[in-house]
Amino acid sequence: MKLNLKKIKELKTFSILIIPDHSGIQTKQRKLNLGTIIAIISAYSICIFIIGFLLFDVGPFGRMLGLNNPNLSKEEIQQVEMLNKRLIYLSREMMELKSTNQKLKEAMYLGDSTLVDSLLNIKSKKTADSVSTVKNKPIKGDLFFILNKLLQGVDKKKNNQIFFEKPVDGFISNKFDTETGHFGIDYALKTGTAIHASTGGFVIFSDYTVKDGYMLIINCPNNYITIYKHCSILLKRERETVSTGEIIALSGNSGMISTGPHLHFEIWKEGIPIDPLKVFLNYLKE
Repeated sequence: MKLNLKKIKELKTFSILIIPDHSGIQTKQRKLNLGTIIAIISAYSICIFIIGFLLFDVGPFGRMLGLNNPNLSKEEIQQVEMLNKRLIYLSREMMELKSTNQKLKEAMYLGDSTLVDSLLNIKSKKTADSVSTVKNKPIKGDLFFILNKLLQGVDKKKNNQIFFEKPVDGFISNKFDTETGHFGIDYALKTGTAIHASTGGFVIFSDYTVKDGYMLIINCPNNYITIYKHCSILLKRERETVSTGEIIALSGNSGMISTGPHLHFEIWKEGIPIDPLKVFLNYLKE
């Protein structure tokens, strides 16, 4: 093997015989040295490279086969960056919607009047303990709040009863109708109108939803739930207790299904919607 390599290295010239197919033509012989052969192979390789570059990179064949990417202009680069920012924003919105849906599930899971009753009992005990400290102080506040407190005192005496009042004073643009899937009533209001708690309870949901906008759900005693939709501002947070007549939000026009500034109000009992107009200013037995 070593002898053969040495013989190849000692060779300095090569002979090429050109033999034609027809016997009548004379055979030609060409002598080429090693440098000439290397030059011919290099020139042939360069030609092949140039032809391939022109066909696939500059010409249309590369684009047809998807082998090259054309250079992007400044406007196209800006559009790509804008699309990337929108994708990042949409991904964040999706995460927020996912967390909001989780909160809604937890709110429906927490829709148990026993939780509200226990919280109200704790609150009443704290109030009773603090009565002695404020006994000699002058009473301050408005008449409406005092009447609400008196009504709440009557409710405590009647454990199986609950009192509802109108959350706002306004024109009812859409009434309760289960056949059309409208499980509450709509009040046509100006944006920013104060919304009062129809009855006291425990806030189990206070956040924005795509469909209903800013929404507030209050868990009330005796397995009642009140829902306030399409608000502009929510004044109460989750896990806060509210009293009857207390301002909890401001009306608005939020949410995809909202067609104008209004308040959508619902009352549910044990998973069944109730017409609010039939229970306002009335005492209901459990």
